[in-house]
Amino acid sequence: MILIRHALLLISCVLISVLPALGGPDPLPVDGHHSSRSGIAMDHQGGVTLQLDVHYLPAEGARIPDEEAIMETALNFLESYPNTTDYFEIVNRNLNAHVRTQHPELERLDVRFTLEPRPTVPFAVLSQSTYEAGRLDEFYGFNLNDVESANPLLIGTDIRVWFQYKPNLAAADIPDVRDVHREALRWLNLPPDDADTRSNLGRELAASLMLRYEAITRAWVRIRDNEEGFNPHVARSGRF
Repeated sequence: MILIRHALLLISCVLISVLPALGGPDPLPVDGHHSSRSGIAMDHQGGVTLQLDVHYLPAEGARIPDEEAIMETALNFLESYPNTTDYFEIVNRNLNAHVRTQHPELERLDVRFTLEPRPTVPFAVLSQSTYEAGRLDEFYGFNLNDVESANPLLIGTDIRVWFQYKPNLAAADIPDVRDVHREALRWLNLPPDDADTRSNLGRELAASLMLRYEAITRAWVRIRDNEEGFNPHVARSGRF
């Protein structure tokens, strides 16, 4: 098991070294404007409560939209969404497009859903779409809170996992987020190593998920203490 851990760390370092710098989806940018609304109930996919975060940046010289107007546009869209069956990733993508149509002065727009745990998915699920410079990127993820782990460096921490899929995948090739979550839990219980650091552990987890799931092209892992907040060591890994 220790040899497997060392191999994962080596692979993660190689992957990072060959990739361009990747900012990742977390945290949201500090520049621009942000609006958030929690406790949004939707009769969708069996019913869910979510938090909506909208971050936006208008084009240079354009008027700055009122934050309440942006949020009202988003909430009205969700309230009148035409079906209850679309995956939330699709709802997110459609919401991003709708807000940009209503507010064409936006140069960048991030839309993030944080779905509260529910009976069918008993952990918080993350979905984000980011539009900038004519390009739309989509990110998926989940939270692992108050972690139980075989590694003492991780016990009691919160871990946030983000990942991206390869483009143009068939639906059958996209892993269920519950499977990815289970793989992360399995990894948390690998035997610890004396050389472990939280930064290395984050990179190892990212590499492990990409090796396990061919559909995942990039992964980011953030680890935090409940007292300290998220640490600055973001594990960025990917596969071309």
